[in-house]
Amino acid sequence: MLSFARPRGVINFSPDNSQPDGLILLVEDNDDDAVLTQQAFERAGVRRPIHLVRSGQEAIDYLNGDAPYWERFRYPIPGLVLLDIRMPGTDGFAVLRWIRQRTEFASVCVVMLTGEDQVGDADLAYQLGADCFLRKPLDPSHLVVSRSVELLFAMG
Repeated sequence: MLSFARPRGVINFSPDNSQPDGLILLVEDNDDDAVLTQQAFERAGVRRPIHLVRSGQEAIDYLNGDAPYWERFRYPIPGLVLLDIRMPGTDGFAVLRWIRQRTEFASVCVVMLTGEDQVGDADLAYQLGADCFLRKPLDPSHLVVSRSVELLFAMG
């Protein structure tokens, strides 16, 4: 088991899938970006399940346990949320605000993803409580991504 100290507390990850907090929730509306992100994690050696939702509202429904995600044994609370910023409807910033307003998600690590160069996005993400801010597409050979994956998931 790996304990990772973060500003909001400690998050624990077991090296196998025996604990539900090993799930990664990918919130991405673009099919190509979703595939590239999943491939980046596979190439980095992450063997955690990745559940894809396609909108900010669907992410909130998943995390809140609303239908069709009410069965927690099938849809556990993730340990890591990869959250696209730019989505139609409820955007990534709104989802991040929603997550950080709920104490039950205090240990959930949130990584904001963007494919755009918008001045101020990183600052706003960190102000709202993001743990990390990364540019898409994710590159598994990039030190930041691969080291973060290693630290968070203790894969090897």
